[in-house]
Parts: sequence; C-alpha cells; structure tokens
Amino acid sequence: MARSAAGRGNDALVSLRRATELNASSEQVRQPIFRDGVDRCRHYEPWLGPLKRALGPVLESYPAVPTYTPSTIQQIVDQS
Repeated sequence: MARSAAGRGNDALVSLRRATELNASSEQVRQPIFRDGVDRCRHYEPWLGPLKRALGPVLESYPAVPTYTPSTIQQIVDQS
C-alpha cells in the first residue's frame, strides 16, 4: 500500500531532526557566546598596545560609534 504524502513528510521531518541533533554545530549554537574564550586574549596583552593606540576612540566607545570632531581626527593623524 502506498504511503500518503503526510506520512512521507513526517519521515523526512524525523530524519532532519535526527541529523540536526547529531550535528556538532547544533550543540555549539546552544552554548553562550564566547563562554570558552573568555580572557584568552589576556595572553596577547603585551602586543596589543599598537592596535589599541590605532583604534583610539573607537575602542574607548565600543560598542557605540565614536563621535569624531576635527580635534579628534587631528589627534588620530598626529599619532600615526
């Protein structure tokens, strides 16, 4: 006897669910962001000085967008 379209659709859904459950990335997306990487950048702190100076007000105001005034722009140019 032929299976109905609904029956085949349910089988496909079950197969998709099983594939998703076994996928490693499906587990990764359920973890909090950066939980495993917190403070790992501290090891590189001694070498980050030039980058921090180059970023200037961008780093200080992150995640907001910094406000650039003519004097701020001049300071950035002078530091380069």
